[in-house]
Order: sequence, then structure tokens, then C-alpha cells
Amino acid sequence: MTAQPPNGTQQGNSTQTPPNGGIYVPPPVFAQLEALRESGVVNMYTEVHAGLEHFGFEEAREWLESNPELYVEGFTKGFAPTNPDAVEEIDSDALRESVPDEPPSPTRADASTPNEQYLLDNLQGLRRFSERAEEYYSHGTWRETAPLTDEELELADLFDVAADCEPQMCYRNALLTAATFGESYDVTYVEGYVKTSSFASSIEHAWVELRGKVVELTFPEGPQPETDAAYLGVEFPVEDVKAKIFREGIAEPLVD
Repeated sequence: MTAQPPNGTQQGNSTQTPPNGGIYVPPPVFAQLEALRESGVVNMYTEVHAGLEHFGFEEAREWLESNPELYVEGFTKGFAPTNPDAVEEIDSDALRESVPDEPPSPTRADASTPNEQYLLDNLQGLRRFSERAEEYYSHGTWRETAPLTDEELELADLFDVAADCEPQMCYRNALLTAATFGESYDVTYVEGYVKTSSFASSIEHAWVELRGKVVELTFPEGPQPETDAAYLGVEFPVEDVKAKIFREGIAEPLVD
């Protein structure tokens, strides 16, 4: 999951669909996505968010955040610039040469399930260029996904309604919930990565924990996380959460 404004608004979708079935995108977006693809630095399906953020490709990052479903379609069918003459080529070789071939040491060996191992392997590759992935990898801990009690499920429903939780808005959902209920109901804000059998890859994500157990407010399967889900994350005190969502007025990762 990626940064979202706290009110849940998204940019308008002005993207067109070309006759060949691919996706038209603005020239800067096309140039940045193409350079990242040609560099070979990241997996364009599972690591594109981290790659765009690392290289400062803001136009492509913002477009992707506003159009995740169109990106998936363009990933399979191809992208085309709305104005080919306005595309400014970016040196993909320079991007590739700026990223180390090997991730930093040491490596973790504490995975106990296939999903946990997949998640660690994914983060291991991201550590080459993502400081946030390095923070989650080095300091994140495996989170408890035990079944929620009936009382906890009722509280999760309360959180969902109070925060007006929405799909694909994990930071907003989790930050608002923790800021509102953290001191009253022992709710903790956590961010990191998650891998479930429903996802082809692990994804960057944020969630809350109630009495030490994961409460999933973003995925449709929630609030009870999937039984085989692997959650690796870093928790933050409620004071930091309130500062981010209320004083700064933005819903994005607390790890820079």
C-alpha cells in the first residue's frame, strides 16, 4: 500500500485507453515507467512503488497511486504516451549503475512459514535501494494473527465505521483508527509488509493491532487476517500517530 491523503480523496483519472488495448499515460509518467523497466532494478509488478520512490519519479508514483487497476492492465497490455513528442528520455543505465548488486548484510533467518520466507526474500531485494524496506527488514517483528474474540470483532466493526475505512487506503485507515482509539482500547499502529495466500507477492501495508493481535481494516477479508498471513512490521506510539494524521494532515508511512 502507498501514501494517501487522510480524507480518502484521489486524483481524477484522465487516462485514456488506446485502440490496441494498452493504456495511455502522460509523457512524464511513460518516460519514468519505461526507464525503471529498462533499468532492470526492480520487479515492475511487485517492487514498482519502491523503485519510483527511490528514484524520485513523482509523476509516475502519483499516477500509480491514483490508478492502481489501470497500472495492472498496462503491465500486461503495455503503456503509450498521450503525446510521444513530449517524452523526455531518461538514462536507464544510470539508474542501474546507481543501485548495488547485492543487498546489505546481515540477512534474517527467522521465517517459520512459506509466506514469511517469501516476504523476507522480497524485502531482501528491496533493501538494495529502499531505506524504508531496510528499516522494516532490520527492525520489524512478526505480528500476532491469532483469532479475534467476539468482543474484539465488535470493536473492529466500531473502528471500521468510525474511521470510514476504505479499500486501498491502509495508511489512512490505520492512522485514523490508532489516533482515535489508541488510548481508549489498547490499539497500536503498525506498518511494514504483509504476505497472504491471496496475494501473488508481499505488499507494503499498514494496520492496527488490538490487544496485540492484528486487526485488518483494509482488505475485504478483514477484520480477521487470513490464517496463513505473514505480517512483519514496526509499531509506533500513539503520539507519533496523532502528529502525522492530525497535525501534519497526511496519511503516509511514518518510516521515511
